Amino acid sequence: MEILSVIMSAPGSAWVHRNESVMVVSRMTILALVFIIGGCGQSDSLLFAPEPGASKARIGADVAISAFTASSEVVHPGEVLDLSVTVVNWGGQPSGPFSVGILEPISGVFLARKDLPGLAAGAGVSGTVHFSVPADKFSVAVIPGRYTLICGHNLVDADPANDRKEVIVEVREFSPPGETMEMYILENEQLLPCSNGVFLGHIVMQVVYHNPSISIIRGFECGWDLAGGLGTFNSSVEVSMALPGVDVGVSNPRDGNYNVICGFYSPLPTSTNTVLATLDLFYLDQFPLDLTMRNSLPSADPQNSRPIVIADDLSDVVVDMRHIPGFPSVQINPADCIVEYADDASFRKISSLFR
Repeated sequence: MEILSVIMSAPGSAWVHRNESVMVVSRMTILALVFIIGGCGQSDSLLFAPEPGASKARIGADVAISAFTASSEVVHPGEVLDLSVTVVNWGGQPSGPFSVGILEPISGVFLARKDLPGLAAGAGVSGTVHFSVPADKFSVAVIPGRYTLICGHNLVDADPANDRKEVIVEVREFSPPGETMEMYILENEQLLPCSNGVFLGHIVMQVVYHNPSISIIRGFECGWDLAGGLGTFNSSVEVSMALPGVDVGVSNPRDGNYNVICGFYSPLPTSTNTVLATLDLFYLDQFPLDLTMRNSLPSADPQNSRPIVIADDLSDVVVDMRHIPGFPSVQINPADCIVEYADDASFRKISSLFR
């Protein structure tokens, strides 16, 4: 039977105890995490505590997973994910030896394990595990999706309610955008799909043309709609073109409808990510906003629902939008950022690790 296997190295792992408030950190390095598609995981005697319900008295040892965190909620191939664990004996007596492990429960695979000789009352220990997500043959090695990871120990102690903690990490396959157009929030020199805005504040956005098939642009057409609240808006968007030109698009800010039909006075050379316009959103509403890119209304191609760029010979080049239809392009103050890109093949839920 093929198994999910782990290549692990923990050279010189020094787990040093602390008493009361003195925190000690050790490092255990996972060189690579390699998933081989198959059946059940490696056998291991590490037991995870049952759901709480036992006595909460702390007369004896009470070993707790006091912290279990991931360095990121989303990880891509070739990136490193750090999982940090802190274990503390909150009881009144020293504990005996025990093991701490990190489990992926669907497959039953233990991603890491550490044997400890015991903890004195009030003592604790911390460690960090580094996972390198393989980039080669990624879709075979690790199936994209959301993974629940459980950190727990196998000591029977006074309070089983604190014997485990969970984190959720999404493994997401990423490929660079194709020839697409999209709008983004410009924040700290990063292009983001979602951000928080403050009333009376300004939010800077950009319209970007990715991986163009033409070397010169004479103009472009696109539009976008606002959604949120009761459908009328006090917020407004001011558009500044990448080059001087004329914009004959007609917009209705009150209804949240914007149209750009722009011709540049001089040609705009393209690059891998060409900024066509900068948008300044003056945020005057007190509810979340979604902005969704579309074609301009009217459009040079009435049968088309996608943006257009004007080539050097003045021909129209229809460009796909990067976001998936049915999802917004940009969100301000969302309860949950739901922007999805066609080139970012993620799966928010999985029922099994295997196909």
